[in-house]
Amino acid sequence: MKLSVQKNLIETSGDDRRVSVTRVAQRIVILLAIAAMVLGVYYFRGDISAWFREIQSRQRENESETVSPYSRIAFEPDSDNVYALLGENLVVMNKGNFKIYDTDGAELLSLQLSYSRPALCTTNERVIAYDRGGTNLTIAGQDGLIDSLELPGAIISVEMNPEGLFAVTHEDERYRAVVSVYDSRQNLVYQWQTSEYYVLRAALSPDGTSMTAIAYTQHDGNFVSRIFFFDLSRSDDYRATADIEGTIVTNLYYISDEVVCLVGDDRTIVMDVDGNQCYEYEYGNDMIKTGAAAEGYVVLSMLDRTSGLGAKVVLFAPDASEAYVANASDDIRKMAACGDYIAVLYTQGVQLLNSTLEPLSDEVSLSQVRDILVNEEGKVLLIYASDAGYLDLLSAFANGPGTSADAGSAETEGE
Repeated sequence: MKLSVQKNLIETSGDDRRVSVTRVAQRIVILLAIAAMVLGVYYFRGDISAWFREIQSRQRENESETVSPYSRIAFEPDSDNVYALLGENLVVMNKGNFKIYDTDGAELLSLQLSYSRPALCTTNERVIAYDRGGTNLTIAGQDGLIDSLELPGAIISVEMNPEGLFAVTHEDERYRAVVSVYDSRQNLVYQWQTSEYYVLRAALSPDGTSMTAIAYTQHDGNFVSRIFFFDLSRSDDYRATADIEGTIVTNLYYISDEVVCLVGDDRTIVMDVDGNQCYEYEYGNDMIKTGAAAEGYVVLSMLDRTSGLGAKVVLFAPDASEAYVANASDDIRKMAACGDYIAVLYTQGVQLLNSTLEPLSDEVSLSQVRDILVNEEGKVLLIYASDAGYLDLLSAFANGPGTSADAGSAETEGE
């Protein structure tokens, strides 16, 4: 063996011997490094574990800041579904079912109703479900079913103020129309009966002291919109009346305790409760596409009736001398309003405005959204065919337009 080794060493050149020695040295260094690493992990394993725990904790904090706390709210798809918000809870109603879901998608209330033309009227605390043309209405709150009422004639409309006082316009065998006002305990507190006028709608002031009704009469063969103003503390006479000629008023809203907004087919008029006109906005060649109302203002989207272009947003406030008008970058499909927030659904996006039409966010792209709602915190509920999810545009754009909308990115894809 010794002879063999010696022969190999003699026969091997000097360069080959240096390469062999270098390789042996490298292997020794690698073995020493591995040994040092194993000993380091063993002796410093506590510090390494603490370091990993800190990294995981930071990751969880970052995820909690960017992921919306809301879950998807799943419901049965139905072409007759109508939607409303009860606080943050979603109300879904169709011809056969009435359901309330919390933000996690759990059913808080489920009722079977037989309504042919379902409609909803809500405040933050309660919701009224009724059947247009029917005689029954159902009242529910955050904690469940409150009561139901049977009316003596077909229901035309229901309007409720923030305090839970509500006015029901309905038919009656002995009168052409009746407006019945109920308090929050469903007690009848006021009633107007007329055999002369067709009454379309009645609304109550936020403080519950006055009521305004839209009625129709004829003059020289033409229909005239006659507006009746009531003081609910008196039953002897009207507070005031006003005839609106040249337009058919189809909707009215209290935008303060003393001012109402009357929406007609060719113009919108703002009046005080004494029947005095404050200002008006004529549509000209535009037509109403959609609109929304909140306590303090009414907002409408307009579109050129001939070209289908030139979308604009028009807002009516009680303390203004004229309407606020802002051009829109795209056609507006839906609008929702609550408090200081106006949610606008465009053809392929959604945006949040304030009550003076200033943008609070950029437009966020989305698709397949059927409807939108907005709550008093400014969170927008996107409603798809069979589910819904909140989009927090305010947090996403807290640092100004153009920042990321990660907080709601999970909610922008529908079924």
